[in-house]
Amino acid sequence: QEEAKESELLSELYTRHTQSLAHNVGTCFAEPPEDEALRVLVFGEIVSAEGFEDDDLYVSTHLELPEFWQCGEEEPLDIVTQISRTKSLHLRNVAHFNCPIEYQLLYNNPILKTDELPKWPKVLIQMASLDYWERHRVEGYGFLELPNAPGKYELTVPTWRPCGSVREKMARYFVGSAAEIVDISYITKPQDFEGTHLSKYGFRTQSSGSVTLTFNIVHQSSLIVRLEKFNDVTSSTKAYRHKGFKTSILATLDAYQRAKRSATLAMETQT
Repeated sequence: QEEAKESELLSELYTRHTQSLAHNVGTCFAEPPEDEALRVLVFGEIVSAEGFEDDDLYVSTHLELPEFWQCGEEEPLDIVTQISRTKSLHLRNVAHFNCPIEYQLLYNNPILKTDELPKWPKVLIQMASLDYWERHRVEGYGFLELPNAPGKYELTVPTWRPCGSVREKMARYFVGSAAEIVDISYITKPQDFEGTHLSKYGFRTQSSGSVTLTFNIVHQSSLIVRLEKFNDVTSSTKAYRHKGFKTSILATLDAYQRAKRSATLAMETQT
């Protein structure tokens, strides 16, 4: 009978806790995705760039999605910033963009419980400049992999650009043309690559400036909570699990146990 009462009290405590959370949080948030899917919300910003040779800079980014990843229909995969003139800041030429980035991604892998870590989306970056005669020239390429854990991040991406021949360097200086890669996926792994060994030997590049980005990342998944309940979290889900919900529940149950012990002690004292 005591076990039944304890179970009923726990159930009532959990219900009140859920209602309290719903009251404080509200109903404007989307429910976690069903089954074994993971929703990743990315709110970021292309902050600035520095260390580039030319002025009047702008950034182009492309989000590369691996297998099993999807992006919202209204979310742009390609973003181009405004043109920014550099400013001398602490003896460095810095161009500020403050261009927002927002992605709503969904990862749905039917074999999520394997030990294989999921491939994470990458942001491919191309830095370019615009001169007085409206000529565009590439200033650098780079990429970053989106962080695989929720939180706030500030990342600086170093860039490079193709060296080109002496003739191409002279054309870049006098005419404005610059050596550039045809397929932007070559920054990481070319899309048509099917081998086991990727070699870029012989492709000459030179270091360029850097781009700074910030990210605020949120994860939503009903699978992670369900697996943690049964202590069955695999290495693939450990890469992006969020413990906030579990911590809150354990803290509530711990408070209940302390209250129960105090009530039992008070009853024994009265008797």
